[in-house]
Amino acid sequence: MSEWYVMGHSFGGILAVNYAKRFPEKTKGIILSNVTLNMFDSFTNQIQKGSEILGMEQKRIEWNNLEAFMDIFYSNLSKLMEKEVYFQFQYVDLQNKKIVDEIDEGLRSDPIFQQYVFSSAEYFQDFTSLTKQINKPALVISGNFDDAVGRNHHETFKFKNAEVHRLESGHHPYLENQLEFKNAIFNFI
Repeated sequence: MSEWYVMGHSFGGILAVNYAKRFPEKTKGIILSNVTLNMFDSFTNQIQKGSEILGMEQKRIEWNNLEAFMDIFYSNLSKLMEKEVYFQFQYVDLQNKKIVDEIDEGLRSDPIFQQYVFSSAEYFQDFTSLTKQINKPALVISGNFDDAVGRNHHETFKFKNAEVHRLESGHHPYLENQLEFKNAIFNFI
């Protein structure tokens, strides 16, 4: 039976963890790079950080009403985009965003899928609870400057067999700290 390492980045962490939980016999290990396993937690981080950057008073954030929660999120997001500061959540060096934009230029992203995910309660479950059920080795990579998922979001994970690497990067360590990112993965594998 073939096993492989399952890797996820950002929202892909939810997919990777669910795969590893559902198919342990196919999973050799799991590699999570700057992932969210609780979108409420990560988006709350973005709302709070955004309010701080914008000099706005913190609004009371309730997780029990997804529509109201997302209204607050999108309101902050549009103000951050307007002031051209949102991408500071993801990149230490904003030149790296240009690299990602060039790579993504030919892709046809599906805004309908993104809208579905960001409005579906199914994706806003707390998937961190699955981490304590996964017995396979886990590599968790976290950026010291990642405000997209939260600099300390990975501390909520409860893997039984985890190795954590904090890198000097934002949300995209494969661009901003390539050598340490590569070394962490090669050493883990």
